[in-house]
Amino acid sequence: MNQSEIPSPYPRAVDSRPAVSVGRVVGTVLISALAGGLAGLLIGLILAMAVPNFYRSPLNGGNAHTDPISMGIGLGFSEGMALGFLLGVLIVCVQAFGKRKPPGQ
Repeated sequence: MNQSEIPSPYPRAVDSRPAVSVGRVVGTVLISALAGGLAGLLIGLILAMAVPNFYRSPLNGGNAHTDPISMGIGLGFSEGMALGFLLGVLIVCVQAFGKRKPPGQ
């Protein structure tokens, strides 16, 4: 008997493709991060215009030379992007584990 005729003791997978493709993972995380960044930017801008001392007081000790609009846009975008990135990773994990088949099926 040659090597190709020996039956495998392991069950063969019907569909050996990954549950989620790499392109879909990257796209989901990227879109989620950008959407979070834009949402954070808008929230930071609105907050800076409505309550300018929100950024001026805690970060710079009340320095009058601090531009609250710039700080609101920058901090809002960066924090929103980080939150969007984490949300995108969570979405991908849920998709990947949700499509996984239980053992024996």
